[in-house]
Amino acid sequence: MKRTTAEQEVSICYHIICMVLTYFAILHDQDSKFDWFTYQRFGGKWKYMSHLLLYGSAAYIVYAIIVDVINILKGYSDRPGDGKKTFVAIARDSVFNDILLPFSLGHSLVFVFTSVVDHGLFISLINRRKENFLSYYMLFLHVFPLIFCLLESALVYHKSSHKGAVKIPFGLAILYDIWLLMVAFFGSYWSYPFLRRASTFVKILCLALFPVIIAGCHFVGSKFRHWLWGLDVATAEIDGKQKDE
Repeated sequence: MKRTTAEQEVSICYHIICMVLTYFAILHDQDSKFDWFTYQRFGGKWKYMSHLLLYGSAAYIVYAIIVDVINILKGYSDRPGDGKKTFVAIARDSVFNDILLPFSLGHSLVFVFTSVVDHGLFISLINRRKENFLSYYMLFLHVFPLIFCLLESALVYHKSSHKGAVKIPFGLAILYDIWLLMVAFFGSYWSYPFLRRASTFVKILCLALFPVIIAGCHFVGSKFRHWLWGLDVATAEIDGKQKDE
């Protein structure tokens, strides 16, 4: 095993810290006896994007730690231009760029917007009566994935996705719309309160805009990563050309 680099140490330490936070959040989710009107009905917790992101983030973090260990054992620093990435690292980058980041950003934006519309920021969208008891947990559910992704983008280099990768989050967002429609049909209720109160036109508009928002967040995420790492990538490419010459 070669000597670890600063990039390797920062990456694995950051992922371990996030794994601890996510672990306690999942423990709270498992141990809490929720009696929300919609929580115990058709689809359970899996009809909410916040819970999907919580468990999805946990799975990604575990996989990212595995990639960190492989990079340390193989001696890959994970810097721009530091040789070819391994298959496991490429898979990690694709999942982060094309799924986790756009959905985390889109979910947080929708949460803030609907909270403001419901006359209050950081209010539980599931049941207002539980607001005082669950405010910190609900805030964690809706904001942590976004904060994690922003810090992940800044601390860990992820190779850019190919041009057609926007189809992945767009297609998954459509599948989530279909899942919400299935819950509404088989469960006879809408998962989110603002959809229950909205007119048919507004429901259709919200469901139609969601894939567009997620696709737009994919574009914003790619621009954000380019802003963070563009100079390093360009410098690595210049150094690589000079070495070839």
